[in-house]
Amino acid sequence: MSIIDKAKSFMGGHGVTVRHLTIEGTEPAAASLALSDGGVRGRLAVISDKPCTILARHTEMVLELQHADGHPEQIVLGRQSAPEPDIEREAPIKYPYDLAAGFEVIDDYDIVFDGSIEALLARRRLVVGRDIRFFLRTLVDVKGSPFDPEVVDELPLRP
Repeated sequence: MSIIDKAKSFMGGHGVTVRHLTIEGTEPAAASLALSDGGVRGRLAVISDKPCTILARHTEMVLELQHADGHPEQIVLGRQSAPEPDIEREAPIKYPYDLAAGFEVIDDYDIVFDGSIEALLARRRLVVGRDIRFFLRTLVDVKGSPFDPEVVDELPLRP
């Protein structure tokens, strides 16, 4: 292994990628949200180029505001982590788990919001516009890596 490969491996070159397979039963590029939605669910995949241990997974639905002064604000509408403290998971994937090189693990996520998107916007006195965007973000915690892989898929609001 060259010195560059060693540095890359140390700096997060764990070879792990994560991707959303489905969002509300459709592929991520075609997925969207409705104002009446109170949650989001789907499936994700974790793939590794080399053996590793996946410690946890964090998936969250985020509303991002662009304020008039230019600074963005991110508001988490709901999140699901695996494993969750003091909660026994019913899904087939138990965290932490070992992932062999070249293999893929598929997991489910189910995020419940604290009300509908419409109600959450009303509580903050916000209206849907070009300064608001929604996205689904999943981060996978890889043992021994200072940089963990994540995937972000933007979800437009449908009429």
